[in-house]
Amino acid sequence: MLGPLLALALLAPVHSRSEGKSNFRLEADGRVAVNIQLGEADLPELCNADLTVAERAREEEKLSRCLEGGLGRWLRLTADGQSCPLAYQRWSERARTITIEAQGVCPRLPRALVIDWGLFAGSALDHVSVAVVEQPHAKPRLVMLSKRSSRFLLEVARPWWVWALAGGAPLVLSVAVVVLVLRRRSLAARARG
Repeated sequence: MLGPLLALALLAPVHSRSEGKSNFRLEADGRVAVNIQLGEADLPELCNADLTVAERAREEEKLSRCLEGGLGRWLRLTADGQSCPLAYQRWSERARTITIEAQGVCPRLPRALVIDWGLFAGSALDHVSVAVVEQPHAKPRLVMLSKRSSRFLLEVARPWWVWALAGGAPLVLSVAVVVLVLRRRSLAARARG
């Protein structure tokens, strides 16, 4: 009796690996738009929700509650050492693909943005997300996020004029000091003579 059950168990498809996509778009004001795409088959591992069952409405509610409560724990954004709170917005479905939308709010455009990926960290599913990380003043970066590679550090590029201002500020300050000293001397000479 055990033989046929074992054979059936071995023939049953096992969902142990999956791939998805994600996009992190850092805006100039420090907001980070997050978009995560997963296969419908990944949802039981992530949120114990199955959208293929007859009680779909109940499963949709379960998925929404799970994402509202869990997404901010599984995915963390940090800007220059400060947390960027992540707010879940919504999920949608198209062609058996689930898209999760959220937004992180950093205080300002950081010098460094850290993405800590924790989706599926507590499950047996080996999930890899091919992520595009965008920033305002440089080309997008393509990275892989998974249990084995769960952290990505983005050095945020600055526009050329910020570097010019930063490099030119000491020079401008020096010229201003020289002009003030010369003007003072000139006024002092006029007052004496």
